[in-house]
Amino acid sequence: MEKRTLGEVSEECQRRLVTHYGPGVSGWLDAVPTLMERAAERWKLTLGAYHDAGHASVVVTAGTFDGRPLLLKAWADPTRFRNACRPSAGSPDRPRASTSRPPSARP
Repeated sequence: MEKRTLGEVSEECQRRLVTHYGPGVSGWLDAVPTLMERAAERWKLTLGAYHDAGHASVVVTAGTFDGRPLLLKAWADPTRFRNACRPSAGSPDRPRASTSRPPSARP
């Protein structure tokens, strides 16, 4: 597995999330690169780059150990995280990797 460092979330994405959640999201945005790297390590994914889309989350392109592409998505709002992690109907073989908080902060 190739290790990649993402760096800071883009200014445009930061602006959108601060507009959506308010200035309190800034600390979480600082933690996003580490959250994504931990998720990639946990699920044995390779990270690509930030995919600058959406108004309520940070999205990163990634790939599975066997090369299948996927998107890794992180939300500052834990409610969105819980709803997104429900299994997809009819696709039990497709990984759904999402994280909003480090495992130590989860209930």
